[in-house]
Amino acid sequence: MKRFFLQMGVWLCCLLSLLLVGCSAGGTGVVPVTDGITGYAVIDYRELSVEGQMTCLDNGKLLLEFARPETLSGIVLSWDGQQMAMELAGVTVELQEKAVPEGALIKNMLQVLRAPHREGVLSETGSTYTGAIGEMSYTLICDPDTGLPQSLSVPENELRASFTGMKRLPSSGKTE
Repeated sequence: MKRFFLQMGVWLCCLLSLLLVGCSAGGTGVVPVTDGITGYAVIDYRELSVEGQMTCLDNGKLLLEFARPETLSGIVLSWDGQQMAMELAGVTVELQEKAVPEGALIKNMLQVLRAPHREGVLSETGSTYTGAIGEMSYTLICDPDTGLPQSLSVPENELRASFTGMKRLPSSGKTE
């Protein structure tokens, strides 16, 4: 009988441990989705405000197609971490990595989206991931259900972006 109670105690401890691990605070349980996605971006970068379609391809390339302001409408910027391209009306200008300033808008956005987002904290605004890339701190907020980005900020470079209509690209092989 004593052995029976000892075994029951061990089983209860194991069960309690599993329940406590499953209910632990801190993590959000969702992994940020930052590749194979597209959506509309509203970006404030220093004294510039721009809007347009943002696409992060599965190969790690970030595309920004500006819609506003009117003076930038139709310009497409792309950055893959090695080379930046600017395209307008079929004319493309390419820049190598060393020619792209460290604080460039598209460079900062790709750095944040590519960063290893380990542990998020669930809040009213979503799953919040914070970190640093070198001297640059960032915050990425994702939808707590889908992991799709809702906003990002890089205070040191005065960069704030919000995303709407985010969805996974069909080519990513993933479903929403």
